Amino acid sequence: DEERADGESEERSAGEDAAAQTAAETESPGEKTPPAVRAPEDLRERIDEAAELWRTRVAIAKSQWKAKLGIRDGEESERFDAEIDAMNDDLRETMAALAEAIAEQGRMTPELSLRMIGDATGAMAETYDRIAAIVPESAVSEVAELPVFEFIDPSVAEPLIEVQDLMR
Repeated sequence: DEERADGESEERSAGEDAAAQTAAETESPGEKTPPAVRAPEDLRERIDEAAELWRTRVAIAKSQWKAKLGIRDGEESERFDAEIDAMNDDLRETMAALAEAIAEQGRMTPELSLRMIGDATGAMAETYDRIAAIVPESAVSEVAELPVFEFIDPSVAEPLIEVQDLMR
């Protein structure tokens, strides 16, 4: 008898799930879908949302890391920002080259993925060298602790919007 009760409970749960799904599918066209249910294919919207959050977070992180690395306001601070910007420019170029290759081949391949990863990690690794050249000598070893990947602007992925359907 106990097993039967459990079986009935599972059936009701499955039935309730089906009803909820049917209700969601029959939603009238005039009703807006909540942002949390947004289609994952909308790469543009996801990039824009991430970029806005990134700007706030990165401003705080830059300030904290500049203090930790002994980077003073003025020229040193501007150079730090320029190196982060240069990294993002390099990453944007990498994504543009990837998008072009995907468009030419008509699909994403493991080779293209690995080449993009290599180029992206190279750009980030070079950023460590360029930042180490800015900081006081006493802080050079601290540069290795800087998580440069947290400074990646999500908008570097914009070139992929045009080929997002080919990336599946």
